[in-house]
Amino acid sequence: MEASPVVSLLQKHHAQFYPVVPAAGNAALVEIDLTAHNPGLSSAIYNDTDRFSVWVNAWLQKNAADFAVGGYGELRVIYAASTHFDAGVEPRRLH
Repeated sequence: MEASPVVSLLQKHHAQFYPVVPAAGNAALVEIDLTAHNPGLSSAIYNDTDRFSVWVNAWLQKNAADFAVGGYGELRVIYAASTHFDAGVEPRRLH
């Protein structure tokens, strides 16, 4: 069976791939909820870069993690804090 065009393209260029996060193989990862359903993440936190950084670092420390990973396909309220994500008629909020 022949590989799909996408698979073929990925195989052809696999040597050019690089890690998204430069983590060692033993890095500790923890999931982080960046949605409006997270009661610990208020607009006062996500609208203030310094407070948000403290909040994320506290989450990492609490979970003894090196990196936090948000969910794919989640509606992230933090995107509302920046006009950078407002793309015209429909602002970007979905990760």
